[in-house]
Amino acid sequence: MRAQWALIAEKGITRGNPEGGIRVLIKTPKGRPTASNVFVGANQLAKSVGQTTIITAPQTRLLVPMPPPNLRAVFVPDGPNSYITVQWDDVLRATADDFARVWVKSEQKLCHRQMALYAPALDKQVNITSVRIQYGTPSDMGFFIGSAMLIQADTVGRSSGWASSPSHTLRLYLAQ
Repeated sequence: MRAQWALIAEKGITRGNPEGGIRVLIKTPKGRPTASNVFVGANQLAKSVGQTTIITAPQTRLLVPMPPPNLRAVFVPDGPNSYITVQWDDVLRATADDFARVWVKSEQKLCHRQMALYAPALDKQVNITSVRIQYGTPSDMGFFIGSAMLIQADTVGRSSGWASSPSHTLRLYLAQ
């Protein structure tokens, strides 16, 4: 069992809330976790909601899909109707049950890092029209013109909650 957890740690796989929530994305990596760290992390959420059965390491199929490859983003300026289009190529071994989550953070710290949107991984595109300002309500992308956004994506199984490691971070300057 330890070898399975070591493989998960090596690949950067995590288990958490598949619908979102703040994860360790868009920040400086602190090094690779150990097999023990990943096992405890996967089971801590289950224990906190009263689950007593130990979560075992996922089977090989659940070690995939991989992060969305060749992540790219384009800003379309149009005042309050501005948006960011984020695209990716085919996610290796993705199925219809897997979806890509796109995470953003303003480089100027105007907002927390957060999951901005998610879409089926097979769709290969999302349009981000708003981002929540730190301690505030969602603001349209026009608010962020003149600043840079950091963007990452991961892929997660809706039913299992197992998520890939994050993609490389993009830096997108939002200009008129």
